[in-house]
Amino acid sequence: MIEQTGFLLPIASWVLFSSLKSIAIIPLVLLIRRVFTKWLTPQARYGLWFALIACLTIPFGAQVDLRGTPRATEVPVPVHAASRANAANYEKPVIGISTAAVTSSFQPSPRTVAILVWVLGVAVLAAAVLRNAARYSRMSFTASEPDAATTRLFEHCTQIVKIRRHVRLLETSGVDSPLLVGYWRPALLLPRNLSSHINREQLRMVLLHELTHVGRHDILVNWLITCVQIAHWFNPLAWYALRIARNDMEQACDAGVLRHLTTAEQLEYGNTLIRLSDMTPRQALLVQNASVVESRSQLKERISMIARFKPLGTASSILGATLIALTSIVACTQGADAPQQPAKPAVQLATAAVVEQAA
Repeated sequence: MIEQTGFLLPIASWVLFSSLKSIAIIPLVLLIRRVFTKWLTPQARYGLWFALIACLTIPFGAQVDLRGTPRATEVPVPVHAASRANAANYEKPVIGISTAAVTSSFQPSPRTVAILVWVLGVAVLAAAVLRNAARYSRMSFTASEPDAATTRLFEHCTQIVKIRRHVRLLETSGVDSPLLVGYWRPALLLPRNLSSHINREQLRMVLLHELTHVGRHDILVNWLITCVQIAHWFNPLAWYALRIARNDMEQACDAGVLRHLTTAEQLEYGNTLIRLSDMTPRQALLVQNASVVESRSQLKERISMIARFKPLGTASSILGATLIALTSIVACTQGADAPQQPAKPAVQLATAAVVEQAA
């Protein structure tokens, strides 16, 4: 079993290296968000986090040589080492096997133990995620279709957001708040008692929000973030940053919805989020779906963004694209070890020294 962990060493080494590198990328992204917050759109602030996702998922990137001119590795060898090395070539091989060596070979090294612990953590989290995904998949098959009026309103919202994919609208008692599940076969699950909490106009805003998630492929991004969290389960800083990234995702989605609403409707949209927050359970640590209100703790920031929302010009879009590109380049750049010339064998070095003395 210990020998079988050898093929995991390159993977574990890359995960550890990228996690350590993220310690520098995360403060950089947070600093850019804070310094340029007045000039960046919500979509641009969300886009900055893709630099971190690339850092934690892409095992290659542009390499920069930080070591300078390569030097040959030289091993100082005494002059008389040549004769001893030649004599060593005629020594008989040792037939006996040390019992201590055999015993120690079965003792796992700290590196092997660390790899096994990492694999165990990945397996536990992956099993929990797959179990949760299977539960929602079964729920979407057992749910029923809503009434005709809700279906017509949903089709109208689909035309507004310009969604060409087929999205199923279903009602179920298995969810407490509206929830978008699935990427290849997306389904919007509505609670059966939703009409007792929000009115028709608020329902329209909820449908616009979830359909905007579909158009932005946020379910796929959520799955990618979940996979990153699973691979880097030991890195609390990465989990903290990816949680902020999900909140920025929701704000970017809110901004997309607000473009379809009037000023009065924008205020009502904020009230709808507050109303739905009472229906939303505590956010899970690993999220693959998309809800209207992901986290109550981040609701204040979303309401603040809605209150001060105004479309920004082309200059803001250019600034955002530039910052995203530069941050991504930094995140995907890694130092390259300077190539070293192969070390010369001890016998060759010793022989060369003898020749020099004879000359």
